Amino acid sequence: MPWCLGVGGVMNFSPAGSWYIMVSLPIVLYILLRWVWRQILWLRFLGVTSQMELQLIASHPDRAGGLGFLEQCMRGYVPFGFGIGTIVAGAVANRVVYLHQSLWTFEYMPILVIAIVGIVCAGPPCVFWGTLLRARRRAVFEYGTLAISMGRQFEHKWLAAPAQTPDGALEVQDFSATTDLYSIVANVHAMNITPIAMGSIIRLAIYSLAPIVPLAFIALPFNVIVESLVKLLL
Repeated sequence: MPWCLGVGGVMNFSPAGSWYIMVSLPIVLYILLRWVWRQILWLRFLGVTSQMELQLIASHPDRAGGLGFLEQCMRGYVPFGFGIGTIVAGAVANRVVYLHQSLWTFEYMPILVIAIVGIVCAGPPCVFWGTLLRARRRAVFEYGTLAISMGRQFEHKWLAAPAQTPDGALEVQDFSATTDLYSIVANVHAMNITPIAMGSIIRLAIYSLAPIVPLAFIALPFNVIVESLVKLLL
């Protein structure tokens, strides 16, 4: 960048360039490599755990066989995603402001940011997809057989002779038991093959793209921005 060059710094760099090379860049690299190393360890731990004989419960209300608690780790990735977005946004802003490059040259950059953050953050828990898929397939057959058997008994008892149905039929436990079983079977069929829901990924993507939003103020004229805001308010 032009602001890195000049006099008064080290090795023909400007004071700002010297600070960037000797202080800012090493700190950023250290933090990023530290995050990467933590993710490698986290991936290794989850990979080993996924090979164990896990006693998953396909009817668990978290729809992840009992592994839904892993989704809580996505909250800890918000600073990482925001940091990646800030680094990318700063690099693009430098090229737009100082090198006069068009902002539309980097139109695919948000997609790249989302892909990198999504793979790094949401990738490790996805190693359970094989285990969850096998548990879901097995449970669909097992719970399906149970639901069919109970449904046939229910229909044979209450639909074989509808004219003889007593007035207090709705108070009998057969109806609530059948309803409870079918709600459990519905949880089995709605079971996900990854412990990370799409909502958490979308939330992380929003935080990652937040630093890129101010770049629009660089590309668009000020009067256009004001007119757009006025139209939204009116």
